[in-house]
Amino acid sequence: MPGKVLITGATGYVGGWVTEALLSNGYEVTALGRRKYPSEKVTSLIVDIANREGVDQAINGQSFDIVVHLAASGERQGDATLDEINTGGTIKLMKALHSNPPKTFIYLSSIKVYNSLSGVVNEASYAEGIGSYGYTKQRAERWALSHCHGWGSRVVVLRLSNAYGAPKHVAVNAWKLLFNDLCRSAYETGEITLKSPPDTPLDMIWLGSVADVIFGVIANKEVSEVYNLGAGKSIAIGEVAKAVAAAYQSYFGRDLTINMPEPSGNSPDFTFDCSKLQSLIKYDTDPHFEEEAIKSFKLLEANA
Repeated sequence: MPGKVLITGATGYVGGWVTEALLSNGYEVTALGRRKYPSEKVTSLIVDIANREGVDQAINGQSFDIVVHLAASGERQGDATLDEINTGGTIKLMKALHSNPPKTFIYLSSIKVYNSLSGVVNEASYAEGIGSYGYTKQRAERWALSHCHGWGSRVVVLRLSNAYGAPKHVAVNAWKLLFNDLCRSAYETGEITLKSPPDTPLDMIWLGSVADVIFGVIANKEVSEVYNLGAGKSIAIGEVAKAVAAAYQSYFGRDLTINMPEPSGNSPDFTFDCSKLQSLIKYDTDPHFEEEAIKSFKLLEANA
């Protein structure tokens, strides 16, 4: 057995992909979160990560080789919730692990820790957080790094850009994310509408690659500290919409209406520099929009 892994947020959007990858590679997985993981292969510790006493009791001195901390509150939540879950939840988890620290701790942070998303953004760029979400993720990074350094554990912080892919379960609360929102709108209405100019650039990375990177981080002991995790190249959101339309035509056999504003003509030049991580772990940065859109259509159909 490769090792024992504790994963938070396993039933979430990224967590579903990562947990499947860990199971397929032979890891013994324990999931900590508010819902039971839908597989008997996973031991579920059902607790709200913001509940210090509950997290302490759930872990209760158990020992894990690896902790993958994915649990987080999204950008649309209020300041108090963001602080309670993103920062407070991380602090409570670290304190619960204190008596038996893991050998490796992986924290999934966010591109939103950077103050500016223009030009070339690398790990040395100024990072105090965009809004409350970015600020709470940045504070959680500090806690993770500080505790792991004190324990003598290997710590890896991955600053994720915009992940995309079909949710593993229809109830996953991720349908307001750009790609998923476009897929659901296409399925439900036969059209999609972009609210931002179609030439708006985003760094978007396939969730299969995110899972591969986390598995690669576990396997490669040379990886430690802070890394950007993204495609390392931007795509205009209008191109993402066209890929969803192509998938719709392929799957349903009819055209999809795309409504979008005029191009801005002055979109910022933006590169999310991921070369530091890519020098250590090779991962797929090719687009998978059409195949994941079709998976999303099938998921929505099956649960209609």
